[in-house]
Amino acid sequence: ASVPRWCSAAQACLARAEPVEIASQNRTAITLADGRVVVLAAVVTVGDTAPALPQPATLRSADQQDRYGRIVGDLWLGAGDTLSSMSLELLRSGLALVDPAVMPMTCLEAAFDAEREAEAEARGLWSDPPLASATNPRLDAEAGAYRLVEGRIISTGETQRTIYLNFGRDYRTDFTVLVAKSDAKGWDVDLQALEGRRVRVRGVVEAWNGAMIRVEHPGQIERR
Repeated sequence: ASVPRWCSAAQACLARAEPVEIASQNRTAITLADGRVVVLAAVVTVGDTAPALPQPATLRSADQQDRYGRIVGDLWLGAGDTLSSMSLELLRSGLALVDPAVMPMTCLEAAFDAEREAEAEARGLWSDPPLASATNPRLDAEAGAYRLVEGRIISTGETQRTIYLNFGRDYRTDFTVLVAKSDAKGWDVDLQALEGRRVRVRGVVEAWNGAMIRVEHPGQIERR
């Protein structure tokens, strides 16, 4: 069988494949016939549209559960030479955005490629790009939402435990990215060297001294 690149990468990141039956799905989760609930490991869905799921399906889990006890993983749809990743199809159709929170960078290349394809072709949510400017003074009104924010890092700062990426001159009102030094250990990126660079940041917006995104994974920051 022809295995998509996402599935090949998942061999090193996700557990053994398991045939499953899908009972139902909504925008955020898929319920299996045995009652287990699956959430996709590398994406966050946007809007209320969810594609129909064909049978059969194969589950590959990340060997972990989220805070609600749901299985974190991916579903492969179809069989034989028609295998396709649900995560990739959602991204390629513009129905989801990459959420790198629980996957190593080595497992995310195909996911980012699929998202960029949807962006380039203006598919789905990319027909009205889900990008916010870091200079938007009302960005804190988006608190609680998963957003992509683009802007130039004006300055960086740090405390004993935290690194700050500032997108404006006034840290009390302008957009800021916060990175815990404990999270950044081992990252292949020098955060201080990003000063002056234009970047795209993804994550959940928080209202704190203006708007802020807490970055816990290197895949949340892309150089532009």
